[in-house]
Amino acid sequence: MGGNEYSRREFLRTFAMLSSASFVVLNSGCGSSDPQDNRVLYGPAPVYGPPPINLTRPVVTEVYIVDSQSNKILIQNNQNVPVQAVFRIDFSKSMNTTAPATISFTDSAGNAVPITKSWANDLTLVVTPISQLNINTTYTLSAGNDAEDTFGNKIALTADATVSFKTVSA
Repeated sequence: MGGNEYSRREFLRTFAMLSSASFVVLNSGCGSSDPQDNRVLYGPAPVYGPPPINLTRPVVTEVYIVDSQSNKILIQNNQNVPVQAVFRIDFSKSMNTTAPATISFTDSAGNAVPITKSWANDLTLVVTPISQLNINTTYTLSAGNDAEDTFGNKIALTADATVSFKTVSA
């Protein structure tokens, strides 16, 4: 291999690493090759150090239940929510599932509804009332301001973080 050929190959490899571009160079004995097409692949340089800082605050994107046919049914202002519903709260970003995530669930008289909560995944919090809800009753479900994403950003409370609905009437 001549000196110029080696220099060009090294230049392309270095350029690919520094510019985050990828290059394919025909293999003539330099680098590791793909045996199927006899090419040498030079890709972008690996990234070292901490991940980039993400300051975007998460928000609640929707609150819903899932019916027997696996359809999402949005809760806000819904007047026909079953009394044995399981509620799902979706967030805009991956959430820290080990951090607190306060949920307020009350009836129209302001009485707290006992609930359990668990994460279906890092985007969806599942809220389950411990007992059946009352028939023909208005309820409010709200996310608290302590939930945080995986970057430690606290939730931004928007209108979607609080929903009101009414259960079915007999």
